[in-house]
Parts: sequence; structure tokens; C-alpha cells
Amino acid sequence: MDFQPIVLHGFDGREEELGRIKRYIHEKTPVMYYRTTDIIHSRRVLWHLEEALSDIVLIYEKKFDVDFARTLALVHDDVEIITGDVQLRDKEKMTKKELESLAKREREAIPKIVEMYSAIANGYDYEVLLYAAKDKTRLEAQFVSFFDKFDGAGEAWHELWAGNNYFLTPAGGSDGDKGYIRRLGEFVVKYPDMVKFFQ
Repeated sequence: MDFQPIVLHGFDGREEELGRIKRYIHEKTPVMYYRTTDIIHSRRVLWHLEEALSDIVLIYEKKFDVDFARTLALVHDDVEIITGDVQLRDKEKMTKKELESLAKREREAIPKIVEMYSAIANGYDYEVLLYAAKDKTRLEAQFVSFFDKFDGAGEAWHELWAGNNYFLTPAGGSDGDKGYIRRLGEFVVKYPDMVKFFQ
């Protein structure tokens, strides 16, 4: 597929801010040989999505807004400019009250980030995009979430294959958590509309 460039007017400094947010900063992963940032990660989520779009469109046709999904892939972590990157493994161990508090903080950050940059991202309402990333009720957001986890898994597997055993747990090993292997497998249960893509 041929894609038009994603246009983000009024987003001065956004890429630099995302570039300051390092991935996998956690006591369980003190060493990362190939430390990435949110800007690198967001671009890769977009690229993974773009590689799958011909199949996605074949299955879902006009029910899937390609440009919305592509834009969402690029901005899905923008709220972290304000909230920071809370590790998925930590989120999964939070109490219901802690999760509610985090969700509230993330939702409160959305209007602030829109005010920092622009109301429109690539022709779409930036606030709608950011809420879609959090709520995951739209099919496009579910696919972006899948490729978000897919890229996180790739980062962990890459570290593991490079000999970095700190990444055994997120890669899917050692403590019964099954890491990203479990998380990726859960998508068809959490989001039944995605099942057709995986068949």
C-alpha cells in the first residue's frame, strides 16, 4: 500500500520529548543493550501496522479507518510526555484502586497534551485519538494496541537473543507470568473483532 505522510502541524518539540522517555526503565531491567525511546517505539508501531494494513483492509474493508489507525499508532504514547512510562508489568500488578488512579491521571493528561500541541493531528481530533488509545473501543485502537505490545515483545526478545537475561521475564519466561507471549495471545479474547485477522 502507498501511504500519505502523517502531518502533525503545531507539534513542535513533541518528538524531542518522546525521545527523552526511555523504554524499559525498571529495577528488573537495569541493563538494556539497545535502549530505545518512545519516539523510536511509536514509529515502529506505525511501521508494524503499515505492514499488516493490506491484510487488515482485505478483512475489514471500510470498517477500518486506515488514516485514523496510522495517526493513532504514531501518537498513542503521547500522554507519557506528562505521565511518564508506567511499565506494563507494574500495571498488571496494581490493585483496582491503583489502576483507577492511573487511568484518571492519564485521562486528565489528555486535555493538557492537546493544549501543549494542537487540537488536530493529521486531520483528526487529537483528543479523540488519545482517548481512543486509552479506551480501545475502536477496532483501529485495538490493532494499534496489538502492535504496541508486539513491538514491546520484539524489544524484549531482541535483548534476550543478545544475551541479556534481565529480559527473560518480559520476553515470556522465568516467573510464570509468560510476559508478552501471554499478552499477545490475550488479544483474541479481549477483542473478539480481531479474531478474523488471526484466522
